[in-house]
Amino acid sequence: MDPAKAPGPDGMVPLFFEKYWHLVATFSILVNGEPKGNIVPSRGLRQGDPLSPFLFLLYTEVLISLLKVAALDQDIPGIKICRGAPVVNHLLFADDSVIFCKVDVGENRKIQALLERYELIWGVQGAQQYDKYLELPPAVGRSKSKAFSDNKQRSWRILKEPNSLLHKIYKARYFPHGSLLEAGLGRTPSFARRGIFEATKVLKQGCAWKIGDGKTARLWKDPWIPGHQALMQEHDTDLSVDFQEAFVDRLIDTQTGGWNVTQLRALFNSNLVANILKVPLYISNQPDQWIWAQERSGKFTVAMKVVEQGNEGEFAFMFCLAWGFWWRRNHMVHGQKIVEVQQVVDNALAVYNFYKEIQLLPRPMVRAFYEWKPPLTDWLKVNVDGVVFRDIHKAGVGMVLLNDKGEVLWATTKLEDEGINAEAIELLAIFRALQMCVGMGINKLVVESNCLMAVKVLNAEIECSALLNDLVREIKEVQTLYTKCQIQHVYREENGVAHRLARFAWNVECTTMCGLVFQLWSVI
Repeated sequence: MDPAKAPGPDGMVPLFFEKYWHLVATFSILVNGEPKGNIVPSRGLRQGDPLSPFLFLLYTEVLISLLKVAALDQDIPGIKICRGAPVVNHLLFADDSVIFCKVDVGENRKIQALLERYELIWGVQGAQQYDKYLELPPAVGRSKSKAFSDNKQRSWRILKEPNSLLHKIYKARYFPHGSLLEAGLGRTPSFARRGIFEATKVLKQGCAWKIGDGKTARLWKDPWIPGHQALMQEHDTDLSVDFQEAFVDRLIDTQTGGWNVTQLRALFNSNLVANILKVPLYISNQPDQWIWAQERSGKFTVAMKVVEQGNEGEFAFMFCLAWGFWWRRNHMVHGQKIVEVQQVVDNALAVYNFYKEIQLLPRPMVRAFYEWKPPLTDWLKVNVDGVVFRDIHKAGVGMVLLNDKGEVLWATTKLEDEGINAEAIELLAIFRALQMCVGMGINKLVVESNCLMAVKVLNAEIECSALLNDLVREIKEVQTLYTKCQIQHVYREENGVAHRLARFAWNVECTTMCGLVFQLWSVI
């Protein structure tokens, strides 16, 4: 077999290891956290060795440096596809390098000289091979459907990464004075451009702006309110040309950093104002970002449809059955044990029947399964909860701080604006608790919430909804102010005090705090 062919799992061919293993003169290994030995490799690096990709990067950096110097010296200046586009003289795709130049004998000779210099540095001989199929480059070749099958991902990247080379090139060529979603097909478009143009039709249906500082999303022409299209499409309003191009920051109060409610009520009806107030604004002042509106928090799923239709029993059994087959899969993959399908179904039925029995138990018996647990010595624990008052478009958060003896040090209730969803209110309750406790000089804190999704997001167990990542970022920043801070999940029955305090926020207009000291179980 040709040693220059048949690359291994790391992408390296056998010739690579035969020639370059000696470049790694010595290396050490960690033993109990300390470097030991001065090991000299005597047999080279095997194909698939973890070190080989790093060696490849070292060699590639030399080629990149040579190409950059050649661009600065105007030996290989590169090309640009149109006026205003960035100049490109090379691109890297995994272990492939593409060099761009003019169809000029002198410039091609300079490229050949550069490659010969590169070969001399590393002692490798390159093979010259030129391919073309129907005037298409080898990057496309015969498999056009595969080459252009990920146009949606390309379109999303162009939309999301304005500083990327791909965005800059496409903007200069196809939408120099607008955005990707508004751009036409253009004259003499390439195969890739045609595919991306079709993919943008899909993006238009699901994209929306997540508001940060409001300086990029257009107020009337862009979708930025959850559940709404662009306002100009929904409302037949006679607007001046200047106001049509206004950005969302026109609605943000520069003094408070929140929504300018007076201006909102002057422009929109009460229902739309309520929806706009659900859009969170944070002090981090991050730029606006495109997001895919059909994310985890708002995604339509079969399971949610079953619940909406009232078939909670079917949903519970479906969940038990799905878990059973996942358990069967793990036994087969990791334990090489095959579990019969009938056994999986029987186990799912047993779990489901136990679930139904628990639901029929009297409430006091169910609560006996749960008991609030005090924190460790020298730690404090704050239990938090949030509720939504739909009829007044408000929300309430409740917090109660306790010591390791179960004594309440303070309890707080606060009325907040209605968030985009229940998860946002639960995260806001955690944020408020952390703010208050750090201001009191507390160093070791446990935060308990009965919202499992919020806890998993903060512990990086699941991905956060794009609409909430600014709030999550601020929570994690406040966490760093503590010596030790843990966020953990509890069941609703263990979080009764915080839940009642959150519901009591209905009766208050500002933060209400009481500093009573009493036993937790006397409150529950």
